[in-house]
Amino acid sequence: MRKEIKLGIVSPINSEAFPGAAGHFIEKVFGEIPRGYLPTIYIPISNIREESVLQSLEDIESQEDRIRIINFGTPDKRGLAYAYLGGMKQALLDNAETILEIDANGAHDPSAIREFLDIINRGYDAALSTRFSNGGKSKYPTQRILISRLGTIAANLMLNLNGWVPDMTSGYEAFNAEPLKRTLSSKPVEQWISVIYGPGHFIQTELRSRGIIATKWNYAMVPIIHGAKRTEEPPHLRLKTVLKAFGSLLKLRQDLSRH
Repeated sequence: MRKEIKLGIVSPINSEAFPGAAGHFIEKVFGEIPRGYLPTIYIPISNIREESVLQSLEDIESQEDRIRIINFGTPDKRGLAYAYLGGMKQALLDNAETILEIDANGAHDPSAIREFLDIINRGYDAALSTRFSNGGKSKYPTQRILISRLGTIAANLMLNLNGWVPDMTSGYEAFNAEPLKRTLSSKPVEQWISVIYGPGHFIQTELRSRGIIATKWNYAMVPIIHGAKRTEEPPHLRLKTVLKAFGSLLKLRQDLSRH
């Protein structure tokens, strides 16, 4: 009999509105996990100030032994990027063999989980989502789509990615544990560009870049419909945030030029 695979599902939150929708999200995710897996959902949180929200999250954890809340405290200047990385590190410390990253705000449809896991089962190091190829698309506002496309183009032109990567700014991905460990240990995560300089979502570009360049991932792309399950309008990105992301891309290029 084939042994069950330990699956760590990392879903950071930075919204105090999350607990109200948590039950539905958790139920949907667990419902999409194929037989043969032992799943645990890791929910890293930081800068949640409302005691009632923290209590709600603790209640969720106490009622379901497959949930782990990781509270980085308030204030936490490391922000969203470190929440992603910290959740992955904890899953690896708990000996997860496959890591799945999925946002809990409706941007990522859990019904695609099996596609990501299937790619990892076929021997790939990583399964990376794409909104811009092979039928993938985004339901986000035009401004957000345009910035994501420009970020993808800039990353491909500025970094030595050994081939064109169709989406360099998306989350929703799965990893084999060993290649992910090598990527996270290629540079202390506290020193990653997205952790020090931000913006938080730049972690997606940095993680893919370090994996592809520094640890030579063998990866495949998974087309997704991004934002299909989101019930609230995502905010527009401010010019300051966009410029910060471009500045971080320049720093990342310099950092990765050593590889």
